[in-house]
Amino acid sequence: MKRKFLHMLLGVATLIGSYSAVMAAETGTINEEAKVYSTPDTESDYIYRVYEGETFEVIDEVDGFYEINVDGENVYVESDYVDLEKDEIPETVNIEDNEKVTQVISEDVKSSNGQKVVDFAKKFIGTPYVTGGSNLYSGVDCSGFTQQVYKNFGVNLERTSRSQYACNGYSVSKSDLKAGDLVFYGYDSVCHVAIYTGNNQVIHAPVPGKSVCVVPLYQRGDAPIIGCKRIFND
Repeated sequence: MKRKFLHMLLGVATLIGSYSAVMAAETGTINEEAKVYSTPDTESDYIYRVYEGETFEVIDEVDGFYEINVDGENVYVESDYVDLEKDEIPETVNIEDNEKVTQVISEDVKSSNGQKVVDFAKKFIGTPYVTGGSNLYSGVDCSGFTQQVYKNFGVNLERTSRSQYACNGYSVSKSDLKAGDLVFYGYDSVCHVAIYTGNNQVIHAPVPGKSVCVVPLYQRGDAPIIGCKRIFND
């Protein structure tokens, strides 16, 4: 009985001691515009496209394809279009080592929320403009783009640019713009929205025939800036 109790104590000590484990997680970066399939077969119809610079979790390799996770769905892309890299991800953290825990947390919050929005939005440079579109991978319009980018951060924006301007965030001046702020354009009423990236630039889904891109703040056709809204107050 004493021996069994001793083994139990050793087990508890291991759990709360200095043990930590690291597992290798693979991510893939798209190196060239590629078609995405529902099955690992180029003879099947493709679903949509992914674009250079986008990164995804790689699940498996099957017959010259990588199975990747796109927006919660497992799909396939030819392996030639994916560059693999391994990330070292801590699986457990030493709960007695406060210094290490603090260091991990500090790295996570180093960027502002607005900058994280910008960094995420830039992953979709090249996504085509689609009127009424709200899929960051296959196509978006201007407000579909801003809505879906912010949705990734738990923020529910209205669907149209006019409604986003009327209902979401709070107004800031052009001189006080920060990364992640929404910039609205139009004449008598709002007709376009973009995300401010810093350095007098915005990222947006412009017009039919174009794709998500970064452009100067003041070059949105002829429409002037009507106003700006901040979603995250950081």
